[in-house]
Amino acid sequence: PFLPLVFAAGFAQLGIVNGAPEPGMDPVAGLGVHLLDYRTSVCTGTLITPQVLLTAGHCGGDYDIETIVALGTAFFGPDLEGAFYEARFADFAIHPDYEPLVSNRSETFYGSHDVSVLTLTEPVPDIEPVLLRRDETTTEQQGMELLSVGWGSTGPDGGGGGVRRSATVVVDQVWQGFLLSRNDGNPNDANICGGDSGGPQLEVTEHRLIEWAVH
Repeated sequence: PFLPLVFAAGFAQLGIVNGAPEPGMDPVAGLGVHLLDYRTSVCTGTLITPQVLLTAGHCGGDYDIETIVALGTAFFGPDLEGAFYEARFADFAIHPDYEPLVSNRSETFYGSHDVSVLTLTEPVPDIEPVLLRRDETTTEQQGMELLSVGWGSTGPDGGGGGVRRSATVVVDQVWQGFLLSRNDGNPNDANICGGDSGGPQLEVTEHRLIEWAVH
């Protein structure tokens, strides 16, 4: 299915800013490294099957796929220290048409297909994956509130990362494969920040979580 990208415009274009710790949302994992006693998360991903995570294409950064697979870890839980399950990577694939995002203050955006999938070495037990929205997203959805979830920092200084947080955001504009959300129109001026990349923008229903877009 086609899945839009999220760009949150405003002064904090970097983690879940002005959000709150999220004890639920177990399908949303921190993506990073666990070596000896050192743990860090640099991106966010979401279980879409028991053994596959959806994340952003740019979360691969400048590293080759072999390095990502060899060193990467997915953390499931409320934070790095409280992770109740860790999973290693078996494979990593970026969308073949991925183009990096470029933005400027005039709100001209370039880039596309900024998504990738991580296959884990084994299924994650006892966590129900999210569903992917299959309906076309149009201007009729502008003004809808969704939930952004991520493991990123809480401000431009880079602090506060490694904790799963969430915040309600408003879809201000549907534009060329992007859902645009401006923090000054969100409850509590919430926004996404560094480390939230790859995280989901979710519709929360009574029965399931439905992913609309990838940060």
